[in-house]
Amino acid sequence: MSRATAFRIGWIPGVAGIYFNGDELLRRLQPADENLKPALMALAKKLDARGQETIQLVLECERWAEEQGRASAGRPRTAEEYRRWAGTVVQYGQEVYGGDPAAGAARLFGLNLGDLCLTLTLQGFVADLLAAAPEHELLVKQQAALVADEARARQGLSLAGLSVGLPPAAEPIVARAVDADLDAFMAMRAEMETALA
Repeated sequence: MSRATAFRIGWIPGVAGIYFNGDELLRRLQPADENLKPALMALAKKLDARGQETIQLVLECERWAEEQGRASAGRPRTAEEYRRWAGTVVQYGQEVYGGDPAAGAARLFGLNLGDLCLTLTLQGFVADLLAAAPEHELLVKQQAALVADEARARQGLSLAGLSVGLPPAAEPIVARAVDADLDAFMAMRAEMETALA
């Protein structure tokens, strides 16, 4: 079993979720007041830039599921469909890799890394929107929830990094992961795949 593939299947749902969760946030903020409109337009452009990558990630998971003899998890178009899709991909990953300590550890680390990438990206989106509308009730609540989500996600990543199933080559990456920022996490994906190969 490929540990690198298990790691990818772990992080893909979280990173794909950036687009869908960002789009859901945009929709929840409509209709927007004049102060918020430019920030929402900027967010819409960021999401448009992520669209092609998101499609590729969904298709990658579809091919992987087919290779594993699993039914397609679907092709999500909305945040609600995304949550069902992500749940199915996570379930398939557990079924395929859960019985193998090395692949299971790689998948679990990827799952937690993807979750943290999603959380940190959403924090950035909300911070940009709050700069335009600091008193916006929904955004203030979202910011507080994301701070709690970040603490939970960092703890999950830290615990996943303790797994004896991860190879020694992954240890330096895991050590840096505890306090890394979003850019470092995104770069770590390729480093970790190399270490797991």
